[in-house]
Amino acid sequence: MIDHHSTLIDPRPAPAPDLDDGRRFVLTLGCPDAVGVVAEIAGFLASVGGWIVEAGYHSDPATGWFFPRQVVRADSVPFDADELARRFAPLAARIGADGAWSVTDTGREKSVVLLVSKEKHCLHDLLGRIATGELPVRLAAVIGNHAPVAELVRAHGATFHHVAFPPPGTAPQERARAFATVRDLVACHDPDAVVLARLCRSSRPRSAPSGPARCSTSTTASCRRSSVHGPTTRRARGASS
Repeated sequence: MIDHHSTLIDPRPAPAPDLDDGRRFVLTLGCPDAVGVVAEIAGFLASVGGWIVEAGYHSDPATGWFFPRQVVRADSVPFDADELARRFAPLAARIGADGAWSVTDTGREKSVVLLVSKEKHCLHDLLGRIATGELPVRLAAVIGNHAPVAELVRAHGATFHHVAFPPPGTAPQERARAFATVRDLVACHDPDAVVLARLCRSSRPRSAPSGPARCSTSTTASCRRSSVHGPTTRRARGASS
């Protein structure tokens, strides 16, 4: 049951619009759908002076879960994203969000891991965008199932991990071990986001990392739109959502 209480208006003056530096704190979560969730979250943000500049909500009737997203100006809150997350934790527990929520700071550098196959077109595109700063992230590593890709990756000064996948018809447990190796490597680098750039067989659910990093897919049609705005279920991380 959600506690409903009156919302107090913060008496402090809001920061001037013309001084907005563009830095944001992004609160995303998933919780059981119920009346009052939006009011609870908005009330909490108001209580710490949070100036909401963007809000989005999605309700999934099939599962009964609700997915809110609130974006506030970082300069309207008198502390950092980690402290905002710490203060939000009791409310997250009360509305049933458990571990499925995050507070991220757009001012912090994001980290990504790329998963690739032998096709290099999207990898070329992403590496180029990272090198020029068009995609403002730190490339933690590239993981691929074809060793020749290593030369291109290392030319960009990035770490490459080769994970060989057994051919079709191989015993399922052999393939499962390869998928497990990919998951372990991703977990080791602990990225804010994972980009699937045509890794062979990577669309299978069991290949997706089990940790909190967000997964997105970059293919021939979508790599030019690739960006990392990763919600993570981590409580306070550097990716924006």
